[in-house]
Amino acid sequence: MEQKAKAMLKNYLTSEAYERMANIRISNPELYSQLLSLVAYLAQQGKINSSKRLGEEELKQFASKVVAKTRHETTITRRNK
Repeated sequence: MEQKAKAMLKNYLTSEAYERMANIRISNPELYSQLLSLVAYLAQQGKINSSKRLGEEELKQFASKVVAKTRHETTITRRNK
């Protein structure tokens, strides 16, 4: 399965974006799997292909959007008795 993912990423990402995905895979596996799903979705929709690859800047924008969407703020409330 990992070999298929790597082949897909090499096909649809520029070399800089592929390197960034490799770094994300090591540092944040959850984000990596979300971005991998997003790249697969974009490829299925025809938004990216082997001639119109996803660049590093676009990948960084997608990553920041995914992180912002999944980030939860913790609030602490104090109750007086």
